[in-house]
Amino acid sequence: MELAGGERQKVIEQLLEVRLIGGWTVLDVLNGGTTMMYHIVLTDGREFDFCALLYHKTRPNGTLRSYPYFIINGIRAYEASKSDMELVEQIDAYWKKLSDQYFK
Repeated sequence: MELAGGERQKVIEQLLEVRLIGGWTVLDVLNGGTTMMYHIVLTDGREFDFCALLYHKTRPNGTLRSYPYFIINGIRAYEASKSDMELVEQIDAYWKKLSDQYFK
């Protein structure tokens, strides 16, 4: 399904703020991939899946900590900087809004 013009523009604006820094890793939660992903088709024909999520991990002392990640193709997890936490939350929230709207 292709997004409408205004929705597509909002996703593009969010994606333009994403910075992938350093190497990628595979998180335990991603084994088998995640279904909460945009399928992006670039104008040159290249395609990939993308999402932003918070990975929640329990520390040894029992407290829960959230780690922000950008995920490419369901397996490549790039840890986002702490300053990108709000962006990760915005991307995730907008994906959920669109998902609820299109897949009732």
